Amino acid sequence: MKHNYCQKLSHLFLLALLLLLFCCSGNKQNNAIITSLDSVHQNQTQIKWICNWQNRESKRNLITSTVKEFEIQHQDVAVLIKYQEEFCGGCKNVGTLIQDTIVSMIQSGKYNWDIIPLTANGYKNIADKLDDKNWGQKYLVNFEDYPWFKESHISQVFEVPEYREDFGGIYAGPMIEGRYYGLWYNAESAKKIGISIKNIGMTFDDMLGYCQKVNEYNKTAKDSDKITFFSAYKAKDQVNDILNNLILSQFSDLNSVPDKKTSLAAVYKSLKAIEELSKNSAINNSVKANVDFISSIQGKVLFTIQVSSWYNQCESEDKVKTLNLIPAQMPVFEKPGPIYHGSFQSVWAVFKNAPHKDQAVELMKYFCTNDVAERWLSTTYNPTGLKVKMKSSDFGQNDIEKFNYSIEHTYGENIKNFDIVKLLFGKENKEKFDATQILDGSVSADEFYKKYFLTL
Repeated sequence: MKHNYCQKLSHLFLLALLLLLFCCSGNKQNNAIITSLDSVHQNQTQIKWICNWQNRESKRNLITSTVKEFEIQHQDVAVLIKYQEEFCGGCKNVGTLIQDTIVSMIQSGKYNWDIIPLTANGYKNIADKLDDKNWGQKYLVNFEDYPWFKESHISQVFEVPEYREDFGGIYAGPMIEGRYYGLWYNAESAKKIGISIKNIGMTFDDMLGYCQKVNEYNKTAKDSDKITFFSAYKAKDQVNDILNNLILSQFSDLNSVPDKKTSLAAVYKSLKAIEELSKNSAINNSVKANVDFISSIQGKVLFTIQVSSWYNQCESEDKVKTLNLIPAQMPVFEKPGPIYHGSFQSVWAVFKNAPHKDQAVELMKYFCTNDVAERWLSTTYNPTGLKVKMKSSDFGQNDIEKFNYSIEHTYGENIKNFDIVKLLFGKENKEKFDATQILDGSVSADEFYKKYFLTL
């Protein structure tokens, strides 16, 4: 009996010992896993990036996929992305908040982020806050210092002085985003009206004809079915894009400033054309700038004057209906002029004193590769300032790709921002003009001409 009792006791002791060993082993194993994960994290350099485009699906997907590729190829680096919209829960003044964050880092000397979102407009706003228009030279990496940067970009990026001037004399980041201006039209609206729109080679007579067709359609359509000819036409400089393209189409080249008489005649003819367009009732019911861009998606509007990236904004609202939006080149009188309105822009920058500047620069370098540039073209449908080895052709292209290709094929390196007055008259026009005044009938073409051009 005593023997059995001792035997049972020894068995219980062994069982307890085994349980204790198992628990200790488990704890050691768990501790080993935690330690291992910690060591991986500690051995990695973490690039911190305030990123844009959270609500632009195609651009956001390109960023996240490219970052994953970069991390696979650089096992010692991890990239932490926080979208600028996350800083204030999607507030409307997110741009101002990020600019204040950048100013705070510069003034305190404490750089919590390596890469920041920065466009030309953002740079200017920060310059005003710092009272220093050359702050970029002091605090940002100048990517022009790296030979690979020039090798990865198209030549006109370096031939347009504004691209340096916009950032205080430096190139603050990859010029990945291209912006070509166009007349985006809704294919469903065009179908309702019964017109076929020229994507390429539209003349002013074509445009006037489209407007007259909208007039006729609206006469018999119910109020809820009526179609507006222009959306956002009252936005600053948007009607100027039509006016400027009409003016430029009267010149074969602008290697030198033309004589004043010739320039004034070209301006006057174009102003009278805008006035002729204004006489149509389809113009009078056009919606105001940026009030309701959804109207364009829903087929209540025929034309919207916008840049390439506008497509991505619409896509984030309604992916299916956005497929109806097709870009057309700005109208000309008879043939294309020597210059088309477009630009390339830097959207990210790296601090000189960023905690992980070298790794951040390496990441930006990766975004300048040919593979990323080709994916940018095929997924965002925006042009790019990066070199692309793939040759464009009409075969297999959608309407947006054909639009981009036709502009590049027609205008070559003469795609840029310009001041029409400086271009034609060789001097600044101190008083900025907006041809919307003619389109909405508030002034006549003659009054506009006398006020802004006869005084030059």
